Amino acid sequence: MSSVSVVLRDTDDVAGLASFLQVVSSQNWQKEVEIIWLSERGQSSRLHASSRIPIKTLYLEPGLLASSEALNRGCSLASGQCVIFTDGHTQPLGDAWISSAVEGLKHKMVAGVYAPVLPGPGASWMSRVGAGLCSIPGRLQKPRRIDRLPIPDFAPCNMAVSRAVWCRLAFPENESAWKSSQAWALAAMNLGYDLLLDWNFGARCTGYADTQPPCEQVWSYDALEAEPDRSACPRRLVR
Repeated sequence: MSSVSVVLRDTDDVAGLASFLQVVSSQNWQKEVEIIWLSERGQSSRLHASSRIPIKTLYLEPGLLASSEALNRGCSLASGQCVIFTDGHTQPLGDAWISSAVEGLKHKMVAGVYAPVLPGPGASWMSRVGAGLCSIPGRLQKPRRIDRLPIPDFAPCNMAVSRAVWCRLAFPENESAWKSSQAWALAAMNLGYDLLLDWNFGARCTGYADTQPPCEQVWSYDALEAEPDRSACPRRLVR
């Protein structure tokens, strides 16, 4: 699996796209990658001309970005074997974001790779503490296969899917993007596929303050120097 398509669902203008391009350019992935920008507005001609990364732009009608149609249209435009979904409220962490997704999807029976989106600045203390202590850099667990649901963190704000599996099993229509991704994960498991949880495929929420982002939150990278009080951590997401 050598080619990658990153589908960015973003309602913002080109400033958000420019920032995201910088993140993608800093990855340790040296092979082919393309950006598929799903947007409701914005003019990206300058960025198309100056970007070293190929950009495909698709303008959707208002409201469609949060629907399952956006997921399927993103996959249909993708030329990569690995299709990574993210949005304008998510910031990839580290330089292994792309490579970890590709590595996980090398296994033919892995349909998707994911990691929970971590809280952004201003999030409450409770949303910044959880059971995902393995998400602290330097303490990363090895990727592990998930063979059961529910998996609330498998969501279009930070997930990678195998395009080969998508060609066999498209995202269910007439649902929100989040519900559709959950239904897709369940259907893939029913076909014998696995999902892979990989903390190296990490991301942080940037568009929310003291509210919960669409994905369940488990830990913050801000508290790296102090050993966390594990007794205070809720036991959710322990699998």
